[in-house]
Amino acid sequence: GTPIPVANLPVDEAVYGTNLYRPDIPLLFEEARTQLDLGADDVGIFGNTELLDGFGWSTYPGYGEAVGAEYEELFDDKKEGAPAGDDSPIFDDFESRIESGPPRLLLANCHDVDRAGHYGEGNAYIDDVKKLDGLVADFWTWLRDAQPQYTDDLLVFFVADHGRHDHDEDNGWHNHGDACVGCREIPMLVLG
Repeated sequence: GTPIPVANLPVDEAVYGTNLYRPDIPLLFEEARTQLDLGADDVGIFGNTELLDGFGWSTYPGYGEAVGAEYEELFDDKKEGAPAGDDSPIFDDFESRIESGPPRLLLANCHDVDRAGHYGEGNAYIDDVKKLDGLVADFWTWLRDAQPQYTDDLLVFFVADHGRHDHDEDNGWHNHGDACVGCREIPMLVLG
């Protein structure tokens, strides 16, 4: 992998024209579609944040939108235009996408824990981590039981984009994503 030096800001092509935050190096989806001759239905990105909108394809010469992945942002049913505040719809859409045809590469961004880490009160962060753990376990159980054809040929990675400060230092969980030891310790789970 290569770090992509972009700001943690949403992409708005209407404002920036050529999409200020679209990467200029090939992305995993473009490489997979090009090297494995995959179609658009074989790849996909799901999430509940606008921050991933620009990461389905790059501006790298010869790649781009034609060999990228479509980003499907999930919204809150009760607040028009607001991202889903819960990660459950991501897993629901993920399962629907798997049931509709055998995709080769899917990415889901579950942003609820990150939001709780920045803005949550009290035990919101801990509660959201526990909830996400349950969603991951339920997804794997569903996949194993309802889609057994995947179990021998599938790798599932669950990884955070960064760690967080230790609770007792620097305002606890509300600060994360820099170079401190806690932020560099990133949880990862690999199944399959």
